[in-house]
Amino acid sequence: LKTSDTNRKIAVKTIGDVPVFTEDDISMLRDAADRRFSHANGVPTSRYTMQYEGNSEVHLDDLCAADPSLKMRIDKILQNKVYPLVRKAFANDDEDSPEGPLCVYDSIFVRYNGDQARALGRDGASQPLHQDGGIY
Repeated sequence: LKTSDTNRKIAVKTIGDVPVFTEDDISMLRDAADRRFSHANGVPTSRYTMQYEGNSEVHLDDLCAADPSLKMRIDKILQNKVYPLVRKAFANDDEDSPEGPLCVYDSIFVRYNGDQARALGRDGASQPLHQDGGIY
């Protein structure tokens, strides 16, 4: 997508069917999150406070700090899949991909509780309406 005033690319759209995560990656992430949630004993697992009752969330960097093999896998996914996708998406049509370092500002793993949301009268499991700090 491009802005109408400057014709600058502002969003990434993937093309094709190459997934960022394999089924093994997803299982590894779920297992790490399950371990973190089960050891939390009711203590919040996120630095954010805007969470509906029944949902759980944990930051990816916390999962990686507790699991070196997960960190190695996520680093490989970022270097080999995510960062090249971002560079290609924001390259100008007549130029090579932008150079310079890239990093992930934040990444969270959210477990939604649809049964509890329904019991509380909400239409579905979600997070409260909020605005992420990364858009400023």
